[in-house]
Amino acid sequence: MLPCVSLVFALTLECNSTQARCIADVVNPNETDLAKAEVKRAVANSAAVFVGHVTAIEYVPARTEFGDGEMLVIRMTVRNWWKGVEGQDVWLNTANYRYSDGTMSSEAHDYPYQLGKTYLVYANATRDGLHASVCTRTKPVELATEDVAILDGLKRN
Repeated sequence: MLPCVSLVFALTLECNSTQARCIADVVNPNETDLAKAEVKRAVANSAAVFVGHVTAIEYVPARTEFGDGEMLVIRMTVRNWWKGVEGQDVWLNTANYRYSDGTMSSEAHDYPYQLGKTYLVYANATRDGLHASVCTRTKPVELATEDVAILDGLKRN
């Protein structure tokens, strides 16, 4: 019997001229259905997995280490749940903040959601709520047909 091997790699992503570096585990290279294994790992590492439609992108009051400001949040109407506390509406927090003095802070890892678009979201839990970054398998739903089929299969098991 071969020992289980887990590889780690760094991935640099470019979105709108920003870069984000993600560290990701690679599943056992001996796995016969690699896509299924990757989805299973992503589900295991996520607090919530769902398809959601972006209904609003807005700033809400927030307290940060730099003082009072506003955090950009993504409001979604959920169309299907696979993991997490089921409900109709979800707010995803971002690491984008603006302050009354005009300064802003952001993180390159934030996923670039667009109003009116629908996404398959693999969200992590933070102390302030859910967050999904470019380092998760989050993607537009039209690019997620394989993931959705695998998720539906896992849900039945």
